[in-house]
Amino acid sequence: MAQKKRVAGLYGVAIGRMFFGESMFTRCNNGSKLALAALCAFLMKNKIVIADCQQETAHLRSLGATPITRDVFVNHVQMTVVQRSIVDWQFDKYILQAWA
Repeated sequence: MAQKKRVAGLYGVAIGRMFFGESMFTRCNNGSKLALAALCAFLMKNKIVIADCQQETAHLRSLGATPITRDVFVNHVQMTVVQRSIVDWQFDKYILQAWA
């Protein structure tokens, strides 16, 4: 059996129904795009509608990220961090197929 290699990924912190992205990495072209798309599909399936990217970059904009005002962000965080957290963080590759 061929050994699997991790070629891209990301991590963050989830509190309640809010996800705060911390970092992304890639070892291949467009790998971080796929990792972010997979995260977005997973978050949407779990009814998390905003992921805090922390930065406004051309790369994130190219993937559909849009800035929001501080007031909207703070109000959203206050509402979502007290909601029930995701229990099962297992990723099902078919989620991404359905989302795409």
